[in-house]
Amino acid sequence: MSDACASEARPVLIVTCPTCGATPCDNLTFCAACRAADRRAADARRSHSPRVDLPRAAKSTFDGCLFELREHGIKRLANPSCRRRLAELSSKQVAELLNALVRLRSRYPNITDDLLFELGEGVDACAAA
Repeated sequence: MSDACASEARPVLIVTCPTCGATPCDNLTFCAACRAADRRAADARRSHSPRVDLPRAAKSTFDGCLFELREHGIKRLANPSCRRRLAELSSKQVAELLNALVRLRSRYPNITDDLLFELGEGVDACAAA
């Protein structure tokens, strides 16, 4: 190999793992298995009858979701702790969360159309099921 080729630096993209939060991921196989399990659990929740709803989550869980989403916006939806909290909310609480974010939107710039759309899609999916 020539010296010219050896001295050329290739850009390296280092991505933070959405599952474990490490940069780069500490355990690719484990995190992939976790994401697959999360997808299966979400699919199972979506397949339930619309008349069967999760019991209401604790107010602290609702408040935690509201804080995370209003302060950090849509990027927080990829965070495992935020996804866990959202999964604990009943469909009625998700609708209440969406309404609260709409009311707070003028004071928090991280509450964007994309964030509201993503949360609204979840509410619509529950209603259509």
